[in-house]
Parts: sequence; C-alpha cells; structure tokens
Amino acid sequence: MKKNAYGTYAIAKIFQVAPITVGRWIKEGKLPFFTTGGGHRRVWVDDLINFLKAHKYPVPKILRAVLEKIILVVENDPGVLKAIHQSLKMSFPKAEINVALSGYEAGAQMAILVPDAVLLSLSILGSDPLRICQGIRKNNAYRDVKIIAIDGNGPGEMEKSYLKAGADAFLKRPFKTELLQKILSKLFSR
Repeated sequence: MKKNAYGTYAIAKIFQVAPITVGRWIKEGKLPFFTTGGGHRRVWVDDLINFLKAHKYPVPKILRAVLEKIILVVENDPGVLKAIHQSLKMSFPKAEINVALSGYEAGAQMAILVPDAVLLSLSILGSDPLRICQGIRKNNAYRDVKIIAIDGNGPGEMEKSYLKAGADAFLKRPFKTELLQKILSKLFSR
C-alpha cells in the first residue's frame, strides 16, 4: 500500500485546493514527483506524507491508512521517557513515536500529528494533565485518539478522574511492557 501514487487532481481534492496549487508545489520543488509514460505527474504517498509533515499539515484520514500507528508520549522525565520509548519500539516497531515534554508542546504536536494514541504522564511539570485530557476529548478532530493516563500513584480517585475526563485507560507506573502492549493493541482494535 505504501507504493500508492497520487496525481495532482487527487492531491488537490485531498487538500481541498486547486490543482494549479499542487502544480505550483511540484514546480517549486516542494513536492517530489515522477512522470508516467503518458506524461502525467504522480507523487508517491510517502513523499506526500513527508510534505505534509514538513509543512506542519495534519495527515488526512485518507492517507493515514498507509501509515503505521502514530503515538505521542507526553512525559518530561528522561528516564521514564526512555523506558516508554523502548517499550513502544519493541511492541510496535513500525510506529511513529513522537515526544512532547510539556502541555504546550503536546497541544502543538496534537495539531500537527493527530496521533492514534497519546500516553499522558500525570506528572508533567507546569501543566495540568487532566485539562490536557479533557481538551483532547472536547476537540472533535481527536475523537478517535486513544488516551492512556500514566501515573505513579495507584488506581483510585486519580484513575476515576482521568477516565471521567476521557482517558481510555489508566496505567500505574512502573508497568510491564507487555501490559502497555496489551492495552494499546486492545484500544487500536476497537
């Protein structure tokens, strides 16, 4: 599926722009292309996705099907971040894993990436993770994003608050990589 190519009219339809705009992107060298035997310009889907990311456009659903999962980890502890990153790479080797170190950065990344899942650390300094969780849930563009709240404190009122705010799951730190994989796999299969 990653070998799909799109013509200028198909790209224009995806972006809701005029085909001449796509032609200009190609002419200016912003969008790599190849020419078919019949003289038609085509853009490989991978190049189109790279163009979107380079210009900070969200990837439309029609193109998301060719990507592996996109996961955003919101965590500011380097040790915890490294452990989570390694766990995700083991469980989902083809996933695109992005990191946000603050609530502000998480908001910016959400707008660009529209990830499939967000792992939200509840110990983010200078941010209100509950508010971040609620903000994700209130935005219709993120209705399919899976949210996993992660905290060092055990289940209880904290877990209830985050599940009520829209989190799909709650993980108590430290956790086994198998548990994170199991929860994400279950959420992705919904």
